[in-house]
Amino acid sequence: MQKEPKLVSSLCLCDGSSTLVNTFIPEVLPNEVLIEVSVAAICLTDIYAARGLISCHDGVILGHEFVGRVVKMGQIKYSNKEKNEIRVGDRVAAMPFIPCGVCNDCKSNLSWQCNQGDMLGINRNGGFTQYVTLPLSQVHLIKNSLADEINTFAEPVAASLSVLQAPIEKSQKIWVCGTGRIANLCTFILNEHGYHNVSQSLAPPTKSYDVLVLIQQPEELVQKNSAQNWIKNLSSDGLIVLKTRTPDKLFIPINQLIKKRLRIQAVNYAPMPEALAFIERHVTFFNDLLGTFYSLQQHKEAFSEAQRNIEQKVFFEIKSLGLTDSSRA
Repeated sequence: MQKEPKLVSSLCLCDGSSTLVNTFIPEVLPNEVLIEVSVAAICLTDIYAARGLISCHDGVILGHEFVGRVVKMGQIKYSNKEKNEIRVGDRVAAMPFIPCGVCNDCKSNLSWQCNQGDMLGINRNGGFTQYVTLPLSQVHLIKNSLADEINTFAEPVAASLSVLQAPIEKSQKIWVCGTGRIANLCTFILNEHGYHNVSQSLAPPTKSYDVLVLIQQPEELVQKNSAQNWIKNLSSDGLIVLKTRTPDKLFIPINQLIKKRLRIQAVNYAPMPEALAFIERHVTFFNDLLGTFYSLQQHKEAFSEAQRNIEQKVFFEIKSLGLTDSSRA
């Protein structure tokens, strides 16, 4: 008789709320790897999902920012130098967006820009568990010696680096709308890439500027007839860069867009290897973003802390499930 798979602890979305349940270790399919998760981080998307504000598959395992080690590999049916560098035992980070593989972006080797795929923790099981499977193509070797929690920033860094894809000129005046670690990270990335005329605030700009990078939606932008307070000082032919995921509606007055000939550019991800390289070059910046560590059993406290603490990242230390103190040993 075949031995039953081992049960593991997983934080799932069940009936609209986060619940810790026992799940089976997933089967490893061809071209997939099985990862033993070490550390996972909480972001706003996870909080929205846990609160039922984002449409998710019921029973899905939450979480998409994590680091772990490859413990098993499925049969690999293709050959690629980059993909073949992954071996059992390697420490890896995951690109949590699973591309469709058939759209124009995927066929053009721009799979990180695919808009038809699945997202871990939303419509495919994510990393708030002990073991997770991923396509080999979405697993990236961690070549640095930095701590696992530092490398969990690979996904938000890849998301933030995408602002560089927008048609922003280095001489332009840029206003980053937002507070907290993601807005700070985007401002830092812009500065590090030669954009030195960057301001950051949740308050509407009082002086003329050329580019609005929307990281965090201020209350004004989700209320009708109030977005003009932001747009009135945006220069003609100005650019609005959308770099935010939120369940809220966004109200932008079309008449103002037309009158000032404003452009809107949405951005999504940059390649994960670029993100990992950026982290290695700027480790001091990321050290300052490290917050509290919890066990999966403490998920309610962890989510509450993550919602309060927008300056630092809150983590689940998953491999050591016996952790009972809310501070890391």
